[in-house]
Amino acid sequence: MSEPPVSVITEEECWDLLSSRPIGRVAMIIGDEVEVFPVSYELREGSMYIRTAEGTKLFGIALGRPVAFEIDDWDDKSGWSVIAKCSARQLDREFEIEEAEKLGLSRWVAESRDVLVRLTPIKVTGRRFRFDVPQDARIE
Repeated sequence: MSEPPVSVITEEECWDLLSSRPIGRVAMIIGDEVEVFPVSYELREGSMYIRTAEGTKLFGIALGRPVAFEIDDWDDKSGWSVIAKCSARQLDREFEIEEAEKLGLSRWVAESRDVLVRLTPIKVTGRRFRFDVPQDARIE
């Protein structure tokens, strides 16, 4: 029997995939809107660290609501997606900031991005997708 068109990725493999990419997306609710932001990140000890600046993203993090972090990849035949539901907190203790600075967090754009944020996953899930499955074999 062939592989199904959608399958669950183990949590262990989700963590391996999270460590394989330099760019992800952070999603959060601000007011009545869902906002999604591309971010560069570093993974350390089960958390994602991002660098940002004053603005909408930091405002959303300051609200203290859960955020989602997502990465994915695909080609012509298959793809995958990993989503981490997280708490988010701006780093404000000197020792935390010093430790995070050692991660070498890149700045995605040239402007100043000096605020460090830790995303702590509460739940991590992932899915694989097969695009080369014949239409009649797909589950509706």
